[in-house]
Amino acid sequence: MPKLRSLRLDHCRLGPRLVYPLPADHTLLGSLSNLSVLVLSNTAIPFGQILALEASLPKLQELHLCSNKISTFDPPRTTYGSWASTTGDRRFDRRGRVGHAHVGIFPELKVLNLSNNEIDDWRQVWRFAW
Repeated sequence: MPKLRSLRLDHCRLGPRLVYPLPADHTLLGSLSNLSVLVLSNTAIPFGQILALEASLPKLQELHLCSNKISTFDPPRTTYGSWASTTGDRRFDRRGRVGHAHVGIFPELKVLNLSNNEIDDWRQVWRFAW
């Protein structure tokens, strides 16, 4: 679908889970390369799956993830994700842990809609500020 610019999949339950990071020969790589708007609201997709998609969406400008019960922006629970959630790739302060900054992901992103999720700590949002 090289000409597709916008994709809306509200209320869809997508599966199976994507491998993180996507293998170099994955069919998604290159097939959505011109997509600029992606709406995955009410899909119950965890943010880790969005990170897995990132390599296949180099021109993404708008990402809508409303009503997905997202509370953190952690990688999927792969070997790395499991390690990062319990050890050194976290920042500590008196309020507890927060994950590493998301630097360089979705470089063209201009709109990130996270309405009606379960984010209760500004530090999660600040992970994108770097």
